[in-house]
Amino acid sequence: MALFEGAFNKPVVGLLHESETSSDGGIALLAAAAKLTGLFEAMAPLIADHRAPSRVLHSMGRMLSTRVLGLAAGYFDCSNSKDLRRDPMLRLGAGNRALGLPSPPTLSRF
Repeated sequence: MALFEGAFNKPVVGLLHESETSSDGGIALLAAAAKLTGLFEAMAPLIADHRAPSRVLHSMGRMLSTRVLGLAAGYFDCSNSKDLRRDPMLRLGAGNRALGLPSPPTLSRF
């Protein structure tokens, strides 16, 4: 079985719109591998979450995937997430295209 077999149900089509571009296309492959292996879902419950549940906007799994995928793409500082919050590939990889990604203060809490 190929690593990404079954990960993509549709053909990959690239359309460039200047406001929606990213140089981090490899994030899609890393995210697919993580999804197939269940990596983030398995790790998220192992991290203590001391936030007030009624105020949680981003799940621990989403924060974990954002941070790990950002590190894999070469963004080592949490403050980079300020500029990357609207990056289409990172949003796609972290599983939230509409909401955006956690802010640097939110990522720094875990």
